[in-house]
Amino acid sequence: MDIGRHHQPGSNGLTLDREGRLLINQHGHRRVLRVERTGALTVLADHFEGRRLNSPNDLVFRSDGSLYFTDPPFGLPRVFEDPAKETPWSGVYRLEDGRLKLLTRELRSPNGLAFSPDNRTL
Repeated sequence: MDIGRHHQPGSNGLTLDREGRLLINQHGHRRVLRVERTGALTVLADHFEGRRLNSPNDLVFRSDGSLYFTDPPFGLPRVFEDPAKETPWSGVYRLEDGRLKLLTRELRSPNGLAFSPDNRTL
């Protein structure tokens, strides 16, 4: 798949879901996106509690199908000091059944994600 045709403004994390669809963390558009089999784009997350995400970075699926991703401001021009930064934290989120949940806001620069083989440790 050529992700360039999906107008990627500084994408970072990429993964495939159980159905083989591509998920993309878009820094520039500040969202998590899924490319459908038809080529249509579906926004999965771009806001939390009314605030735009910073710049979603890395993402990983847990074996139960829930999606986890980091949201540091690395894709914003002035990073932590950028005036467009709407959340005062860099979060780690879980997206499950269309619901976005903030798991932690205590990490300054959350980045790569992986699960232990038994899925107990992120």
